[in-house]
Amino acid sequence: MSKKVIHLLCSDADRAVLQPVLDALQAKGLRLSEKAPGKNDLVLAALSEDFCADEGKTAALLDLVAAGAENVLPVQLDGAPIPDAIKNALYARNIIPASGRDAAHTAERIADAIPDLPSIVPKLLIAGALVLAAII
Repeated sequence: MSKKVIHLLCSDADRAVLQPVLDALQAKGLRLSEKAPGKNDLVLAALSEDFCADEGKTAALLDLVAAGAENVLPVQLDGAPIPDAIKNALYARNIIPASGRDAAHTAERIADAIPDLPSIVPKLLIAGALVLAAII
């Protein structure tokens, strides 16, 4: 896996629970970003009772999906029910269960769910050809 950056969307309490999974993901070559995620970013959304109770976190997730974010990977950390608004927003995505599972196994499932980013080489070649054509 190439160096990819993953943005974490979780409650403060869930960060500690998720840390072994994050360590395993970093061992697989993923870098963790502390910046707020944008719609084109790879986002790991850690769903839990604490997350769903935090209206700001829930709104941030729903706003990302509403903006067209396609690279949101939801992980359910506990057995708490996921609100319908979040379930409906994430309807086409598989929610990865993490409660009671090995961190390495969960990290493997997350890594497998990460979409391959398209190579920029063809875009660079096309841009170069267009520049060359414009010069000639």
